[in-house]
Amino acid sequence: QRAVRLGIGASNLKWELFSSPSDNHLNIIYNTAQVGYFNSSSGAYTATSDIRLKKNTVDLPLISDKMRTLKAFEFRYEWQEQRDPVNFGFSAQDVRPLFPNLVEESSSDGRLSMNYQGFIPLLTKYSQEIDAEVQDIKVKMKNLQDRLVALGG
Repeated sequence: QRAVRLGIGASNLKWELFSSPSDNHLNIIYNTAQVGYFNSSSGAYTATSDIRLKKNTVDLPLISDKMRTLKAFEFRYEWQEQRDPVNFGFSAQDVRPLFPNLVEESSSDGRLSMNYQGFIPLLTKYSQEIDAEVQDIKVKMKNLQDRLVALGG
């Protein structure tokens, strides 16, 4: 069997969809690099994340203050009916000043879109910060309890 390839773009091909009989995944290629694929069994999208393909990696700074200001809400899009399930999310206008790389503006109509997948590392970092605070509080609490016991309380 042969692999099936579909190029997207006119004269300067940038994107390519590729499905191979060996794994049957729908691979997504950009400028000859595989950026992700859709799993043939589950349909789940998997983004390329191999550290060997990354450069200039820098630890995220503390983000607790930024995360605390985000307003999460439930909503329906204007085109959805009342019987449609609600969505959960943020406003791109609220996110843009805090995490501008997660928001893109359409050049055609100015609408904002957001990379929700990009929130995963931020939420992980936020969780780690909260966990460190909790661990610090536990140590301080244990020290206070020990002092209280030592004072006969």
